[in-house]
Order: sequence, then C-alpha cells, then structure tokens
Amino acid sequence: MQTMPCNNGADLASVCTGAGCPNRAKVPVGRSRVRSTPARGGREARHADNQPDKGDYPMRTRSWQSCFLAATLSLTSSLASATVYTYAADLGPEALGATGSGIVKLKFDDATNDLSIHADFTGLSGTTTIAHIHCCTATAGTGTIGVAVTPGTLPGFPVGVSAGSYSALIDLDLASSFTSAFINNFGGATVAGARTALFAGLDAGTAYFNIHTSKFPGGEIRAFPERVPEPASLLLGAMGIGALVLTRRGRRRL
Repeated sequence: MQTMPCNNGADLASVCTGAGCPNRAKVPVGRSRVRSTPARGGREARHADNQPDKGDYPMRTRSWQSCFLAATLSLTSSLASATVYTYAADLGPEALGATGSGIVKLKFDDATNDLSIHADFTGLSGTTTIAHIHCCTATAGTGTIGVAVTPGTLPGFPVGVSAGSYSALIDLDLASSFTSAFINNFGGATVAGARTALFAGLDAGTAYFNIHTSKFPGGEIRAFPERVPEPASLLLGAMGIGALVLTRRGRRRL
C-alpha cells in the first residue's frame, strides 16, 4: 500500500490509499467528525448549576410554614392578654313621635373592671333629663327592663340639651355603679355577679343604652350595643387562613 500527500489546498489534509487522492474523502484540518463533550463547568454545566433543586421546595415550604405559624402563635399569646371588649350601636327613636339619632360605644376592660361610655346625640324632640344602661330584656334587641347602670342617671350626663356628647368611666367594682334591683335580681346579690350579668346581657343583645327627655320621660332614643371585633382579632383570623393556605400548598408539592 502506498501513501501519498494531497496538494489540493493548504488547509486540507488527506490520506490517500490505493490508486490516489481524487477518490478519497478530504477532512479539513482542525475539524473532527466526532463531537466533543463539553467539560464539566462548560455552558451545559453552568446551565444545570443555575437550575433550582426541586427537592429543596418541600423543605423551604416547611420552613416558611414554621415561621408563619410561630408568628401566629405569638400573636395569639398577645391577644390572650388583650382584655378590652368593645360594643357599639346607632341610637334611634324608641317611642312614637320621638326624634333624634346618635351613636353609643361601650368599652369594658376585664383586667380593671372599668366601663367607658361614649355617646353622641342630636335632634331630640325634648331636652335631656337622664340616661342609663338597662339590662336584661327577655328578647334580644327588643323590650324594656329596669335600670342596671347607674342609679339616678349616669354621672355627669348633660341635662337640658337636645344635642351633645357624653363620655364617662364607670368603676364596676363598686356597688354604687349598679342599681340594687339589678344586683339582687340578676347578680345573685353580689357586685361580681351583677358585672357578669351585665356583660352577658351585652353579648346576648339584651342590654340597651337609653336617653330620656322632657318630652319622653320613659326614653326617647336608645340602642342595643353589639360586640365589635378588634383589629388584632381580624389580623389573627387572616394569619390563620394564610397558614392554612401555605399548609395545603406544601402538601400538594410533596
């Protein structure tokens, strides 16, 4: 067998066997028919390294869930020490021919047993005489009953006006804050029992705030205050829903 160089181009190299070069394939210098595999660290390797490890997702999800649940439990603990309860309602006429409107808000702190009262009223057909909190009617949101807080009238309530505002802080540790009839009939003859009965009545919708006037001595406008959710309670509910959603999403990925 004879080998012969080919001079068909400076960039070509061929190996000729037998009769000669023309019938043999020519392979360009520097090129190869076999593709090389990029070394580790090449473009393919870099692309692979940039891809997240799907196996990490459950662990990351569980980590976020743990943090979220821990924050929810912390807020729950804080709310457990929050002891202020708010009740509010719109004041409206309670007798035929009565006019007037307004709002009333009550806040009870069960750590101090203080009751704060705030009321705004306007447009009364008569002028104010007295105001009370009554409790507890037989049916929620309707009916009449005797006075619970306070005997005579609420301390400092404005007299002789058809519009105004009122604010007061009542110490419910004092027997003088309740009528004797309410203590005996609803409180089991104790101040603590009367306090419990009052707020049971507020929660049940059977306690009402009443403003009496010269034209309607039995009461011109009143309202049955209802419990108002605190912002922190709403936040806790939202966080609880969020934790549930995260948990469900985590389970789907596992």
